[in-house]
Amino acid sequence: MLLPVLLLFGSFLNGQEVAVDSKGEPVFQFYSVEDARLQFTRRMPVSASYLFDLKEGNKNSGMLVQLSVLNSGDFPLVEQLKDIRPGAGIKIGYQNTLGKFSDMDPSKRSKHAWGINAFFNVDNIKLYDTIERVAEKKYPLVFAAEGNYTLFFANKKPNNTWKKALSFYAAVSSSWNDRNLLSYQEISKVTLRPDVVAMQDFDGRYGILKKNFFKYRMAASFPMYYKRFNPTPYVVAIFGTQNSPSYHMGVFTNILASSLRRSDQKMPGTFGLGFDWVYATEHLSSKVNLFLKVAISLGKLKEEQSR
Repeated sequence: MLLPVLLLFGSFLNGQEVAVDSKGEPVFQFYSVEDARLQFTRRMPVSASYLFDLKEGNKNSGMLVQLSVLNSGDFPLVEQLKDIRPGAGIKIGYQNTLGKFSDMDPSKRSKHAWGINAFFNVDNIKLYDTIERVAEKKYPLVFAAEGNYTLFFANKKPNNTWKKALSFYAAVSSSWNDRNLLSYQEISKVTLRPDVVAMQDFDGRYGILKKNFFKYRMAASFPMYYKRFNPTPYVVAIFGTQNSPSYHMGVFTNILASSLRRSDQKMPGTFGLGFDWVYATEHLSSKVNLFLKVAISLGKLKEEQSR
């Protein structure tokens, strides 16, 4: 059912985070000026954003404002509404982007886009505190800053349908010890056997909540566009003051609503499917993480009146 829905809305789909990893966090960012958008990822079930034109001589720069409902749930898959523990987030920043891709011909030089953002998140988790021995809701805060830079290479040959880019992303955040907390379920809802423990689902987080946890996240990707396909290989490195480093290696692939060769096109509509592996604590996980991202463009908030 999901694929037909995506195809139906294909002409309206656009990307802010054009590519993400299995955590729903950015790998390749691109923003369009004066474009209201709704985006759906695992980390942000719903986010609404707009890049306001600053009207300061550079028509391709703007101020970004994004409001998000966060999935602060304890587990990666949201199969039922009860699994969602909604948090909230706000992002504000400056983006210097591109207007059109059609002018990237052999007579033009490579072009770049970049931006910086600051964001603030309030998560919503159910925690069983192992010191107090009580379960209660907690609302840990996240303060962060991020930056992105993408170099779009000019085509060297006429009529070349390939377009390539090199993208970098970096973020630093004051967060909480998400990776250190275990998952738990009440014993009354668990079936115990001598060799197995069975449960329908988990109930919350287990451990001691620690704040002022600094996390550093860096990503490098190589977006490629061929007609309507946009494969993006990437690698992500995550470092923290209380965790050993971890790495994501994978590919996120978008299907475009139209080719970048269209003369009136900015970043075209997309929907994408990705997969990656996680490398941490001296081993590569054999589990393949599959994930999906969707975004819907609503266009300008207010159309200009024709004279």
